[in-house]
This record gives sequence, structure tokens and C-alpha cells, in this order.
Amino acid sequence: MSYELIIALIGCVSILLLGVVIPIIKKKPHLWVAALFAVNLIEQVCNFFELNGCGPKKYQFVRKLLLMLNPKLTEQQIKNIIETLVKKMNELKEAQ
Repeated sequence: MSYELIIALIGCVSILLLGVVIPIIKKKPHLWVAALFAVNLIEQVCNFFELNGCGPKKYQFVRKLLLMLNPKLTEQQIKNIIETLVKKMNELKEAQ
């Protein structure tokens, strides 16, 4: 695949996420599902582009998504959600 096609695909997925998925999730707030989706998405994008050392940016991406879904979340709650999901995902990777 060409680089331009990949960037266009990521843009389409982002628009779909912001325009369709987030309003649906806001109606039925499932923060854990949204957080899992966001963590998995950002991990795959960073792995695909072989981006190393972008942990804080990945955290900020998921944090912003969670705050869009529920602005009342505290920083500690957001941190706990993200760390729990990352820990579980890493355990699953190691089990394979």
C-alpha cells in the first residue's frame, strides 16, 4: 500500500470515529469499551508506523476520547482505566 492511501485510510477512520461512533457511545456510555477501542487503535497505528517512544501521546489520545465521552472523569479514573487496559492487553500478548 502506498503511504498516501494509508494516511487517507487513517483519516477516514478518524472521521468515522468522531462522527458516528462517539455519538453512539455517548448515548450508551460504555467507557471501558470505548477505552479498549481507543487503546487498541492507537497501539496498532503506532506499531504499523513503527513509532517508538510515543507513550505520552498515546495516553493523551485515549484521555481526550474518554473526556469527550464523560467530561466528569477525574485524572485518576482515566489513568486507572488506561493502565488496566494496557496491562490486560500486554498479558494477552505474552500469553500468545
